[in-house]
Amino acid sequence: MKNVKRILAVLLTVVICLSATGCDAIMDIVQQSLSQYEDNSVDLDSLDPGSYEGDFYDLEVFDDLPTKESKATPMFWKCENEDGNVIYFLGSIHVADDSAYRFNETIMDAFIEADALAVECDTIAFESDYMAQLQMSSSMMYMDGDKVQNHMSPELYEGLVEILEEYPDSWQSLGYTMEMLDMCKPAMWSSLMDNIVLAETDLESEKGIDMHFLKLAKEMNKSIIEVESVEFQMDMLANFSDELYELLLEGYLEVDIKEQAEGTEELYKLWKKGDVDEFTENVATLPDVDYTLEENGGYTEEESDLINDYNDQMLFDRNIGMADAAEEYLASGKTVFYVVGAAHFVGEGGIIELMEERGYEVEFIGGKNLK
Repeated sequence: MKNVKRILAVLLTVVICLSATGCDAIMDIVQQSLSQYEDNSVDLDSLDPGSYEGDFYDLEVFDDLPTKESKATPMFWKCENEDGNVIYFLGSIHVADDSAYRFNETIMDAFIEADALAVECDTIAFESDYMAQLQMSSSMMYMDGDKVQNHMSPELYEGLVEILEEYPDSWQSLGYTMEMLDMCKPAMWSSLMDNIVLAETDLESEKGIDMHFLKLAKEMNKSIIEVESVEFQMDMLANFSDELYELLLEGYLEVDIKEQAEGTEELYKLWKKGDVDEFTENVATLPDVDYTLEENGGYTEEESDLINDYNDQMLFDRNIGMADAAEEYLASGKTVFYVVGAAHFVGEGGIIELMEERGYEVEFIGGKNLK
């Protein structure tokens, strides 16, 4: 993943140069480059479960992973419609370490037999698509000479710069300069802060659960379905308001980076434990929460509205889209191994609740608190 980030850093520089020199024709190409991704549909009839020879664990993906089954028991469900068609739901976490692997036979047998892998987005394909990366970089930047300082308070900007100065390796090694970052929108600054927090843990995005299954699927030539796309997610993040990002970024000043890193590692432990009740209690978000109440943070009414809107777009609206996709896959008669962030499955408005409300039978077949 570090190599990918270096590529993005170089592309970011290219975008800056194009913008600065006024290459309007080239920039028009960049802005239009993702038109090919607008149609995210897939021919479900053509899904291929892939093939491999010999022992499944001889695949290259396992070369640097443990040879014994992991003690991790991630949340895993089987969903079935009235025709007996099946989809498997695995709650993912996007960063991990070797202790997550190998998965138990219940999970791996379901993956091997599935006709396709469904993920939020195919990040491996994105890594090799430089034009798409260029488009993403440009969407995260001010292309009109504006600066991020005009979109957040001076106190917030100075506080974030202090964090950058305290953790220079997390961004300077990727080729970034402060001049480049000043041209980036708050969404990029939020991503950068997340990377600083992650760097203080022993976890890696390269070992994230969805990344693991993407690598397996590609090595097996198993069909891959994007439930969303990198472009969809980047557009969503780039279009949140300055006021929301002001609120989100202030969290990096209020809570020490190392403390946030510890929280990330605790979340990972919760994920490995796979206790639905405990995970739901600690992670799940409720819709339409009154965040003005002291027990919910004591925010202003305007801030409360911003947080609820953020939760709607980041979680609840996406959950509906993810459940719609699951219904489509079930109706096709193809068996799909469906891997998205674990928080999307649990709690009120989660995928599991939505599927049950729509009349599907959902069985919990993996995790700590099997019923």
